[in-house]
Amino acid sequence: MTQPEYYKAKTEPSDKELAILREPRVATVATVTPSGAPHVIPCWYVFDDAEVPRFYTTVASTSRRAKNIMKSGTARILVEHPMGWISAIGPAKVLVAGVDRSVEEVRALHDRVSHRYLTEEGRKHFLDASGVPDDAAIEITVERWMSWDMSQNFQSMAENRSPTEVLGWFVPVGKRDL
Repeated sequence: MTQPEYYKAKTEPSDKELAILREPRVATVATVTPSGAPHVIPCWYVFDDAEVPRFYTTVASTSRRAKNIMKSGTARILVEHPMGWISAIGPAKVLVAGVDRSVEEVRALHDRVSHRYLTEEGRKHFLDASGVPDDAAIEITVERWMSWDMSQNFQSMAENRSPTEVLGWFVPVGKRDL
């Protein structure tokens, strides 16, 4: 069975997808525990769109996520957007400050991540109040991309309908069962 056109495994993201990855969205990182169970955690990230694309996120070196990566050496990151998602999988490393990278290099990665999501005031309060100091960063080197984009399908479904009707298809965020 072939996959629908809107669900694609690919060698690289489109320009539209690259633009989405550059936005400060919440991502999800998936790893595998020693027992084989999935371990999935939301996170903030930075995306380096270099010749070899990489994602970075902060982590405590003693966390389950870090331990899973240290054991398996792989992770998947998924970034959601209003009409779908973009995912990358590949080799992953935990960069521990003072061990795998200098303290300054890991701090610079933490600063890059926090500057995407927090104001200066927010960084001061959030970093002081977080309680668990992240002493490491995760680096995921992209080997394979996947994405799902329903925008064209949604556009065809919405043709000849009013915006009010289309909005009526969705349960408002504040009224969703949690």
